Amino acid sequence: MRRTNLAPTAALALLLALLAWSACDAGAFPAAFPVAAQAGSSAVPDPAGEGTELYGNVPPEPVELAPPPPPAPDGGLPPAVLFVSPRTGPFASLGRGAQLGARLAQRRFGGETELLEVPEEQDAASNLGRTPGRIKAAAGHLFEGSLVASAPYYRRLRIPVLLPFIDSPGAAVLGPEFVPLFPSVSEQGVALALNVLDSRQRPPAVYILESQEPALGELADAFERTLKDPPARGRQKRAALGRNIKIERVPAEDVRAVEELLATVKGNRKYAVLLAVPGPFAIKIIPLLPDSSFKSALFFGGAALAVRDVGSAYASHGLTLNLCVPAQVPDPKDAQLAEFANIYRQTFKVEPVWSSVSAYDAVKLALLALATGDPMEYLSSPDGNAGIAGTYIRDKPAPAAVISVNRQAPESVAYLP
Repeated sequence: MRRTNLAPTAALALLLALLAWSACDAGAFPAAFPVAAQAGSSAVPDPAGEGTELYGNVPPEPVELAPPPPPAPDGGLPPAVLFVSPRTGPFASLGRGAQLGARLAQRRFGGETELLEVPEEQDAASNLGRTPGRIKAAAGHLFEGSLVASAPYYRRLRIPVLLPFIDSPGAAVLGPEFVPLFPSVSEQGVALALNVLDSRQRPPAVYILESQEPALGELADAFERTLKDPPARGRQKRAALGRNIKIERVPAEDVRAVEELLATVKGNRKYAVLLAVPGPFAIKIIPLLPDSSFKSALFFGGAALAVRDVGSAYASHGLTLNLCVPAQVPDPKDAQLAEFANIYRQTFKVEPVWSSVSAYDAVKLALLALATGDPMEYLSSPDGNAGIAGTYIRDKPAPAAVISVNRQAPESVAYLP
């Protein structure tokens, strides 16, 4: 999950990193790949000790990555799964929920395998240099920057890495060891559009507020494309939005264009508004929304907005915000989720959030994969692997769900980090 600033050429950058790796000798590392810290997180130093640069800008003088220490004798210590999550910044609460979910999975499925928790703000060499001989799998990573910095070391150790939060399609380019579990931004856009199409009442108009961030542009593109040409529902054809329903895209950075949109829409109608914008902007526009025009509107957003400050801000103003998350939460009919939530509350004395569910699934699958003796074969099973959020199938869209956050559903806000 790249939050909230993804630099312009992430997928290309990841491809270049992979090509650089494949061109190296078996015992060497590729040239240092520059990364940018995600908004709200501490800068992630590159493993060569160079300063960070914009994601994708290759430095004129490539520097060889310092290899991690050779695998140290484990001293009789049990094998371990490395779990990486943020400890500071605006996403610390999401990281905390993920930590607890990971711990619960280890308690239930770990056996003799331990969980090594490391801060995402720490550099990759330090995280992976801790008794690397014990590390048999890894999970976590909220930010693309830290993942790309760590990728060469993961490949050197030849361990599977389960990614419950990264939503960039480019993550798959890193190599077969990297297993995305999170719905990509495109899949989130599709899920949100289908939520609009499957509602009882079609909106009279659709407005898309989009930022210049490429990832959020992908979200907006997938949303609009699905509204116009939706996939079938099983064997039944799903009706498109309709040519008579206007879809208007407005650049969020253009203040005048946003003001003109807000001033010209007709009052009290059930518009659909996609917020393909960073969280701070989503909150910033709330006071600008005329009550008479947007009181009945339905707002939509991807996982970038599925944090408590955004959800509660819209709910407190009487607005409904529909958010895409990787798990069916809250779903009182889901017995597996209910069991998880009860055990989570009893164990940690707090409510679970969606990041708890995602981390739990990732660590559970990592532990079960290790127990088979051939983790990559287990994770690549064509039948997929079951988790609380659904069945994860390699190279196919991950499970995605849309939850509605409003005054009438305060329990939804409880599931946001």
